[in-house]
Amino acid sequence: ISAVPSQAWNNFVRPTGSLTIPTTVTNNGISYNVIAVDDYAFYGCGNLTSVIVAEGVVSLGTGCFRECSGLTAISLPSTVDTIANYVFYNCSVLQSVAIGCVAPPRCAANAFYSVNLSGATLAVPCGSTMVYGSVSPWSGFGSIGEMGCDVTVVATANYEERGSVE
Repeated sequence: ISAVPSQAWNNFVRPTGSLTIPTTVTNNGISYNVIAVDDYAFYGCGNLTSVIVAEGVVSLGTGCFRECSGLTAISLPSTVDTIANYVFYNCSVLQSVAIGCVAPPRCAANAFYSVNLSGATLAVPCGSTMVYGSVSPWSGFGSIGEMGCDVTVVATANYEERGSVE
């Protein structure tokens, strides 16, 4: 969906609740890869509560979730590399952002304009906490934690007569 804010949802039903932006869409029997969320795509969808953006999406356009006043959580893929200005403008109840990128993507200074980041949680891949915590706007989140950290420990006894390992 591509539109200027004043025309964004004329004659269309606005999405509500949870939304998943898919990897592909089909139109007239032709499949297309989804690589971007266009400027103002979900502008003013106040009843949208959570969004999952599928792998393959590389950019979030200007104001694409602007004025989504009910948005509390969003999950971004490891493929996203650009987050434009005002993407989350006035998403005043945004509480959690999960992002699959090991290194922070390019993020416009005003992407989270009027969002209380100090009251929000950012979930990042294992080993990425420090790098996100050192760059704006990610460093503004109240809490930065790691997600999906799987650890395998292998222990081998060198001398069996000295005991066992569990």
